[in-house]
Order: sequence, then C-alpha cells, then structure tokens
Amino acid sequence: RGPPRARRRPTAGGERIRQLTLEFVPDAHHAEPPSPPRTATEPSAGRAGLAALYTINADGSNLRAVAVPDGFARAAHPSWSPDGRRIAFAAFDATGRDPLVRVVASEGGPTVAVAAGVAPRWSHDGTRLIYMASGKAEYATDWTAPGRNDERIEAVRLAGPGAGEVEVLARGLWPRPAPNDDRIAFVARLDANWDIYLRSADGTNLIRLTDDPANDTQPVWTADGRAIVFLSDRGNRWDLYLIAVDGRGEVVRLTNHRRREDGADLNPDGTRVAFTDNAIRPDSRILLLDLASGAVRPLTENSQGDRDPAWSPDGRALAFVSRRPTPLVPFSGRQP
Repeated sequence: RGPPRARRRPTAGGERIRQLTLEFVPDAHHAEPPSPPRTATEPSAGRAGLAALYTINADGSNLRAVAVPDGFARAAHPSWSPDGRRIAFAAFDATGRDPLVRVVASEGGPTVAVAAGVAPRWSHDGTRLIYMASGKAEYATDWTAPGRNDERIEAVRLAGPGAGEVEVLARGLWPRPAPNDDRIAFVARLDANWDIYLRSADGTNLIRLTDDPANDTQPVWTADGRAIVFLSDRGNRWDLYLIAVDGRGEVVRLTNHRRREDGADLNPDGTRVAFTDNAIRPDSRILLLDLASGAVRPLTENSQGDRDPAWSPDGRALAFVSRRPTPLVPFSGRQP
C-alpha cells in the first residue's frame, strides 16, 4: 500500500481546477510561436553555453554578476541563505555531469563546493543545505525532467558539530523545507507518474499531496506554510498551480501561457511569483506574477537566457542564472 493521501473534496471529474489568471499575451516585441511541451528525453536548450549567477533588485535595477564560470561552466538553481549573506547554487561542468553544490557570498566572490548534487535549498535555521543527489556515478544533463536517474534527497550540515556530514532523507526530487523546517515537500514517483509528497523532518508521516495522471513537480511553499505552488503538465503543457497542503479545496491554476513555465519562487510576503518563461528556449526570461491582480511583467527588459529566479529573504532582490555575456574573471571578494 502507498502512503496515506491528503484529504480532498471528491468530484465527478477528478481534481477541481480553478484558473486564477487570464492568459498572458506577449507584446509585439516579445511575440513568438508557441513551443510544445518538453518530453523527458529532450535536452534543455536554456542550459547551452556558459551561464553565470546574477542578482538584481526586484524593480529591475542593480544587475550584478556574483559568480562567473570559474571551475564550472553553468550555474543553476540558486537559493539564498536565511540571513541573505550567501547564495547556494548548482554548478555543472562543460559536459553537464557531476554537478556540485557551491556557495558564494551574495555580493560576489569565490565559490566553495559543499556537496555533490543540484537544486540546493537552505534549511530555515541556516544550518543545512538540502539538495538532489544521485545514486549513480554519472548525472543526467537535464535535471528539470524527472525520472532520469536514481535520484535521492540529501542534506549536508554546514557548521557546528557534525559539519560536513551528509544525511540521506528520501528517494525523490526537488526538496523544499517548510517555513518552520518541520516538513519537507518533494517529488516522487510511487505509481506511474510524479506527484508531490510531504513528510515530517524526522522521516515519518509521509503524505501524498497531489494525485493526477499528469506529472507534478518543483514544489514551493507559501510563506505561511499553508499552500504550495508547483509545476505540472496538466493539459499537455507546463503551467504553475497552487494547492493547499491539507489537500482540501480546488487546485488553482496560476498561469495559462502558450510556452513552458519552470523554476518558480514566491516572494517572502506571498504576493508575487517569479518564474522562468519559455524555459526550454535559449531566450528564456523571468516573469513576475502578481497573485492578487494576475498581472505579469518581465523582470528585465533584455533577457538573454535568464532562468531559475530565487527571491532574497527580504524580498528586495532576486538571484538568477543567465547566459548573458559576462567577464570570465574570477572574483576576489570575501569567502562565503
């Protein structure tokens, strides 16, 4: 028997989905043909070439490169430390194999490798990094498509007694600790497709949150811990949805675009979602969605393969990765 499932209101047609926003229609400057949903075997075009780590103010000002390719070729999946002083990210070599979790000071500087894996997330007390690892010697080049390897979720302790120790938490993908660190949301395939699960921090009380024939992935907690934003290919295209963690009520569709969405993150006050638009294309960009009004705007006017946004703890800035040209000169700033 599988794990217990979160309770939800049954309906004749399965999960009820309520659409929150209208379809975003790009202006003429950004107009382009719709791209089909990516399959699990398609490469991620947005990963091609060098990709550095940047920060930018939420109003689009003060763009800064904080980690340029030096000892790695592509950055991905940034995550701010709770105090805002450091950023963890995945660093890939030119082959896309053997990714490392690296940490850099948020104002820029040399990077330090702390673990082998991708998609790092800080615990909210700042003592651990939780990330996706693999049980195989070689890593897939496309980590946004689940099911490519023997993935597992690990945590590395960063300081204090046991610093450097690694703990295996679960089999699955895309871990996200809850705001009070009492639970972890993650993605696993215990049946035919990928769904979102919750488990207590001590490994008990496994609950299946989503149950849909489509694939659900990349969960993100709301600041109050009462709901989760996630990515799903329901309707044969990837969009963002929201679900209450108690499993009750309707699943809310947040986006209804003609292109693939990816890499969402909520700002600390829960009013805006930053996400990657047109994620499988070299010209991917980051959009900001206002949850109250449904208004969508680009983070930057001139995107050059921007993706993987992550809000700072104070909500004033975002970290993201981009293929835009940057000097390939190592920083000489302070150690993270």
